[in-house]
Amino acid sequence: MNEGPNRTVHGGCIGGLVGGFIGYMAGFVIFCLILFPESNLCGLGAVFITGPAGVIVGILTGKLLARRIR
Repeated sequence: MNEGPNRTVHGGCIGGLVGGFIGYMAGFVIFCLILFPESNLCGLGAVFITGPAGVIVGILTGKLLARRIR
């Protein structure tokens, strides 16, 4: 059985989870603690901007790293 496609899919999924978490946390710190500390809607920037961006970057990074590791 060929492990190549399996490895890249798993790498992309794990990378997406890790990247999404890091993106969400970074967005929460940036939006809620630095830019808008008094706002109660500051988490929306983390949910709708930096979280999805982190998922996309994480998927691409995970797939590329999974290809390189043999």
